[in-house]
Amino acid sequence: MGKRVITVNRRRGHRITTCRSGAAATEFAFILPPLLFLMFGTFQIGMLMYSYNEMVGSARDTARAMAVCSIVDASEATAHAKLSLPKWVADSKWTITPSFGDDVSMTISVDPKAAAILSYIPFNFPALTTSVTMRKDPKQLGSGYCV
Repeated sequence: MGKRVITVNRRRGHRITTCRSGAAATEFAFILPPLLFLMFGTFQIGMLMYSYNEMVGSARDTARAMAVCSIVDASEATAHAKLSLPKWVADSKWTITPSFGDDVSMTISVDPKAAAILSYIPFNFPALTTSVTMRKDPKQLGSGYCV
């Protein structure tokens, strides 16, 4: 049975009875959608930041391997870059562009909806893109860094 609160209006001597049995459930129903939106939005942004950080690390590591380990083939550089990308989006559409010359560069970009786990939350971010350029060092070719 619901909890009843009785208040007395002293001026007129009336008794007022109110029922508060569903107040907590109603307040919770109002608070839950914004709370879930904030929670999942924070999780989504965190996953995007993690994906971007992994992209930067992968591009840096691949550019170093291209500069020092004499990776000269674009398919080999692409395979090297995909090894350190997040696993949940490794099969999705990544754009990996190696560039060879005196300076080697590695560019990785991905659609942010593929980089985040919760793709059903709507957001309009531009593509996540990172680019790393390194100078080839002929003195270090074939050094101990290459595995």
